[in-house]
Parts: sequence; structure tokens; C-alpha cells
Amino acid sequence: MKISIGAPVYQREWVLDRWFASILDQELSLKNTSIIFAYTEGNDNTLDIIHKYGQKFSDCVVLECNDLPAFVDRNPKRYETLAILRNRIIDKLRELQPDYYVSWDTDILLPPGTVKGLIKDNKDVVGPYVDLVPPQDIPNCATRKGSDFRRIKPYTKFYPKGELFEVDAVFAVSAMKNKVFNTCYYKSHPGGEDYGWAENLRDAGFHSWMDSRYIGKHFYRRDN
Repeated sequence: MKISIGAPVYQREWVLDRWFASILDQELSLKNTSIIFAYTEGNDNTLDIIHKYGQKFSDCVVLECNDLPAFVDRNPKRYETLAILRNRIIDKLRELQPDYYVSWDTDILLPPGTVKGLIKDNKDVVGPYVDLVPPQDIPNCATRKGSDFRRIKPYTKFYPKGELFEVDAVFAVSAMKNKVFNTCYYKSHPGGEDYGWAENLRDAGFHSWMDSRYIGKHFYRRDN
């Protein structure tokens, strides 16, 4: 089975070594695992770290995306930019044709066995629960209420602990089947590009799931 792991990346020197270590802890067959980055040039050593670890995988693709503004909070079109970056990764996936794609943001660390577990779930799209560090009450999945999405508070009747259950949107990290990225693209959305992606998945007849048996950590600040 061939797996690709990818993400947009910009100035992640502060966490990228830990991110690659988390991938290596998954004990995947590296000769069947490729890495794809939509890379925006910054002023740190992100690219050097990518090249340092990239040689361990079957392929390491760096898509240079300096024609776009950096996807930072001060960018008013941040979600539009992120949708474009993620779609450039999808275009590359359609060339490589892996069996699974793991969209895995570079500030998220996963416990060993997570990727294999998500693939074993055998769902169109499935993600693990992700805790924010430092803690915030922002769960990484949502349900749809009419035209709006609402985040699902973890460990309630709507978000059981240690179970696999269906949701309307998954954020930050997810594993998806080949047929999904061959069918759908991301699109911008006022709440984030993952909501636009969720809408396109729904329209194409795909289903998203959350597996709360696997709990990752989202290190969203440099001082963590």
C-alpha cells in the first residue's frame, strides 16, 4: 500500500523536527511513503529540515508556492490561500496516485499507530481527536446545522470517547482514500478551507468520520 503525507508549510523550523519524528514513529513502510509540501518561502530553516528528513521516504516533493501570500493570521485571504495550497497538493496526488493520503498539518503530533489505525477504519475520510497545546476548547470536528457548521464538544453523547463516529467535518489531520482526492478539491469558506472541503465531500457523496481512540497534540504556538 502506498501512502502520501502532506501539508502546506511556512516557517515551521520550531516544530518540524518533532513532526517528522512523529511520522517515523508511525512505523510505516518508508519505501512506500511519500511526503508532499506546498512550501512558502520564509526566513528560517524549514526547507533544510525538509531535505534532511525527505531522503528517508520514497519521494519528497516540495511544491514552491511563492506566488501566493503567506498563510498567516494577518493575511485577510488566509483561507483562500490555504485552499489553493491544499489543491496544489491534490494535483500532485493525482499524479502519484497513492492508495491513501494523510493530510497532516505540521504543528500536529500523533501517537504511534495512528495512521495505520485510521487506514484500518476503512472510511472515506477519517481523523483522530486532536488536543490543543496549550488547551483551548476548539475541537477538530464539526456537525452541520442547516447552512452552518458547529464544532462538536468532545466526550459528550455527540462525541463519545474511544469510539469511531460520523461527523460532517474533520480538521487538522485526516486520512482519505484515493477516490476522495481524485474527486474533490478544497474551496475557501468564511470559517476555514476545511469547511469548504467538507461541503465538497458531502456534495460528492463521501462521508467523514472521527476516531477518538487516537489522540494527537496540536502545538499551535512557538513557545510550546
